[in-house]
Amino acid sequence: MKLSSLQKGLVLHVPLDQESYNPTTRRMTDKSAYGNHSTSVNAANFTIDRMGQSDRAINFNGTSDYIDIPNISNTAELSVFVWIKTTRVRQWIINKRPFDGSGEWQVHTYSGVLCVDIMNLGNMVGTALCTQSYADGEWHHVGFTTNGVNGGYVTAYADNEPVGTAILTGDMRLATTDIKIGATGWSNVLFYGGQLAECTIYNRILSAPEQTLLYESYRPRTVIKKP
Repeated sequence: MKLSSLQKGLVLHVPLDQESYNPTTRRMTDKSAYGNHSTSVNAANFTIDRMGQSDRAINFNGTSDYIDIPNISNTAELSVFVWIKTTRVRQWIINKRPFDGSGEWQVHTYSGVLCVDIMNLGNMVGTALCTQSYADGEWHHVGFTTNGVNGGYVTAYADNEPVGTAILTGDMRLATTDIKIGATGWSNVLFYGGQLAECTIYNRILSAPEQTLLYESYRPRTVIKKP
């Protein structure tokens, strides 16, 4: 499969590296064609990535660092993936939950275990929960796919393997709201401590071969023309 297959439906690609960061404005450049640029609330602290390359991942301090991506609209079909490295067992990785009663989806860990929640306003309509802890200080590629509809599914993935799935008991809420990387969306009290790199969001469900390609590709060039 060609790398170009990863261009279709890409609505956000934030490398979380120094090359994509403006220290004056604290802007993180979105490499997709949609221009969903984000802002680091603190000065970004860059570190080595999973390949040992300097300044190609961000270190989050666990107390105040996070990235805000404004005004992102959801589609029902969705694929969200990011590289993580942490030893903390309670983490808020990425979410679209602007306040406590208005959630859409969130990726977090509890006791180191990966959890993906799909929501409709204040109601959880599906939780994909794995059984393995990923708070081991190693790099892991985590995320989920969902079709976002009542009777559909959400599947959580880690390192290119499905690790949990759930049947949805309602539709996922669709709205234009902010995405937070490294903190809860509804209150800035819970944060991510560790390293993050290469966040991608698609408005479709990536196939198994496409997920493998994304997992195995290092810093893929995925700039596309907006449809």
